Amino acid sequence: MSKVGRPPEPWKKTQIIETASDVLSERGLQATGVKDLADAAGVSRAAIHYHFGGVDGVVLGIAERGFELMYTRRRVAIQALESATSRLVTLIRMGIPDPAPNHYVLMYESIGAVRNNPDFRPLFESFSRRQYELFEGVLLDGVASGDFHPRESIETISWNLLSIEDAAGIYITIGTAPAADEVRARMISYAASSLDCDLSTENDRQRARTAN
Repeated sequence: MSKVGRPPEPWKKTQIIETASDVLSERGLQATGVKDLADAAGVSRAAIHYHFGGVDGVVLGIAERGFELMYTRRRVAIQALESATSRLVTLIRMGIPDPAPNHYVLMYESIGAVRNNPDFRPLFESFSRRQYELFEGVLLDGVASGDFHPRESIETISWNLLSIEDAAGIYITIGTAPAADEVRARMISYAASSLDCDLSTENDRQRARTAN
């Protein structure tokens, strides 16, 4: 009779993800090894390898969780708003968080793992497409309602907004970005110009609400 292996323990995977985010943020990807992650999670190194294959797999797991959290929060937030203007400003402001949480920083730091492991690319491609679709949907709604008057294609504006957001995320990760509100203002300025609309009033209103 063949030996029956131990059944998977999914709670360990969750525990590793939850603790690894803090460890990786404190130590950095290059200085963190499997033993560091295992010790922090209170599991064996074998558990890390079993569930993730190594440090890069853990980083990918954190990134995936961060992607889903960011996407879901933005989608839910804009669904509760009536005007396309308020939805667009909300998307922009939520895409540049202040302060940036650990999972946000690690999302961008994990880009190096994608370069080293092509198997990770589908996750990033899926995330980019879904974030793009959030922008595209809001812009199309704004055109339909008469709030937006695009000076170039909706596809171009949507991808440009996403590209600006991603560039800001990378700069925030390495600590060279301007203040978050300044980055948001630049995105909003581009959006207002390319859509021939006023977004400053709504941005000021949301900024004041956040400050309070």
